Amino acid sequence: MALFQQNLSGVLGNIANAFSMAILVAKINRIHNLNPKMKNKIQTRFLIRRYALMISHCLKSMWALLVTMVFLISCQSLKKGEAPKKWDIQSLSGGQWEAKAMIKNNESGEASVVTLDIIAKKPQNMRMEVTTSLGIALASVAMKDSEIEYVLPKQKKYFHGPVSEKSIQPALKVKVDPRILSAVFFETPYPSWECQADHGMMSECKTPEGVMLKWERDDSGTSKRISILGRNFEVPVQINKFVDKQDFNEDLWSIKAPPEFKQYKL
Repeated sequence: MALFQQNLSGVLGNIANAFSMAILVAKINRIHNLNPKMKNKIQTRFLIRRYALMISHCLKSMWALLVTMVFLISCQSLKKGEAPKKWDIQSLSGGQWEAKAMIKNNESGEASVVTLDIIAKKPQNMRMEVTTSLGIALASVAMKDSEIEYVLPKQKKYFHGPVSEKSIQPALKVKVDPRILSAVFFETPYPSWECQADHGMMSECKTPEGVMLKWERDDSGTSKRISILGRNFEVPVQINKFVDKQDFNEDLWSIKAPPEFKQYKL
């Protein structure tokens, strides 16, 4: 909700600035009409460019607001009336999650809502399919121990190399260590994290890199919303479904590079 209010405030501010600039341009045009000799083409072009820039910023803010509204609405679309099932996530060795996430880059202001299908096995094996809300494939990610590889179908690109906070950036547009995702979903923090618990369940953690992790739960104590907050990004994740999974096909943890894809070493 705070993110929604922040985007709404930014939109209203940009709209106000845009209208103020439009009024200023209108006044200058009236002066020019009354005094033809005072016309200054350079000044007029400069003002027009500034006005166009204001409109551009306004549209970007409105897009961010729209994305935020879509995410909030989708978070409220979970089925009601179903008794929540409690899972002791920390005791499980594997699982599958269906979730929806909003990925926001605070530096560029870009934001997008994606659907996540994640299969993970302790300690650090993970397969993640990232799609748009319409089901269009954006990325297929496979991680095993300290190695990661993934494909971006639309760009026809294949990446592979060691895991780091930069390794997933081409796919998610933010710098976040993908190993955090596995630890967060299993609610199993690293020893170096500073964590707080509420009634014996994970509530909040902070990594040495300054990334904040927060869990919100339903009445049964099952985690329903996870927030990953970095210095320059925000990734709230709404968990829609969880399935306990113990049997895995080992091929999940690797991806073969399609021959027509360009390969990149991370």
